[in-house]
Amino acid sequence: MGSFKKITESTVLSPKMKIRRPTISVYYYDYYIIGNLILGLDKFELYPEGDDYLESHNIIFLLSKPDLIAKKFEYWEE
Repeated sequence: MGSFKKITESTVLSPKMKIRRPTISVYYYDYYIIGNLILGLDKFELYPEGDDYLESHNIIFLLSKPDLIAKKFEYWEE
């Protein structure tokens, strides 16, 4: 059974990985799915969970790994 863990510099992120970040209320989270890594910008595409992100043209965020760490994102690990 998996759990969410904090994203760190050593975390390897990949497309289709489920991540979340805490909202203003510590009991609720916003969930996202990682799309592609934009190599030229070194940033990840993030899509809201539940949307078919391969068909979506709306990127909710374009964030680098340091941004994900600063915003306290967590990733799902099996």
